[in-house]
Amino acid sequence: MIEKQLLLKRNRGDERMIIDRKKFDLAMAKKCINLRELKDLAHISNSTITKVLAGKIPLQPKTLGKIAKALDVEPIELIQDEA
Repeated sequence: MIEKQLLLKRNRGDERMIIDRKKFDLAMAKKCINLRELKDLAHISNSTITKVLAGKIPLQPKTLGKIAKALDVEPIELIQDEA
């Protein structure tokens, strides 16, 4: 179902997924970790996390999955809601 929701967003022309920083920060707080610990848990570079959060590089589905898994949340819970 989550994959279907992400696919629907893409089909409506919104091809770029963006992490909602407030949701991301809340998930990090719930897990009691910082960015360095997230990087280790998600097996992604600090550079990638920083650039994704700043919107400098597109968020790839695999990266979103790794971050969500490390934070024990569903990927859709980290994505900005449509305005």
